[in-house]
Amino acid sequence: MEIITLYLSPSELAKVRGVPLSDIFKEIRQHMFPYLLTNDGIKIPVTYIFDSPI
Repeated sequence: MEIITLYLSPSELAKVRGVPLSDIFKEIRQHMFPYLLTNDGIKIPVTYIFDSPI
C-alpha cells in the first residue's frame, strides 16, 4: 500500500474539487478539515492511498 500526502493551497483544492474558492474558506471557518498555517499561507493536507505501488 502506498500513501501520499499532498499539501494544497485553498485555490488548488477548489480546482481539484471543482467548487468555488469561497466554499473552501467556508469549510475552513467551520473546521470541516485540518489545515496548516505556514509562511507560504494556508496548506490543506490531502492524503491518497493506493492499493498497489505506483
